Amino acid sequence: MNAPVACQSYQQTQIETASPERLLLMLYSAALWRLERAKTALQEHNYRETHDLLTKVQDIVLELMVSLDWETGSEICSSLHSLYDYVYRRLVQANIHKDLGAIDESVQILSDLQSGWEQVILHQKSVAKPVPVSRLNIKG
Repeated sequence: MNAPVACQSYQQTQIETASPERLLLMLYSAALWRLERAKTALQEHNYRETHDLLTKVQDIVLELMVSLDWETGSEICSSLHSLYDYVYRRLVQANIHKDLGAIDESVQILSDLQSGWEQVILHQKSVAKPVPVSRLNIKG
């Protein structure tokens, strides 16, 4: 198996076996990575690559929008949906107008959201940690 195929296979396995929380963070990471590359491409006047990268980030933002669970948190979902919609529109503007500021703004918003989700996930894991059997006060 050659290196690119092995890498692609590894990435596919990572996605297929990831928890929903991990998938969410992976989406943010992928979007931010592509935005950084898009900024570089734009600064180098490589408009085709900029377009391709921004379009992929738009797809990621749409995926984040459609994956919102409206049944469990409509107020939070409404806020997130508004933010995602704003980022999506800024990415479209960045793509049309070659606007580095719109890309930077999108990076900031998505970075803040990623950090927030990381904190939520860490908190959930710390709350859900099982108590070691040695700490249970069970007399038998």
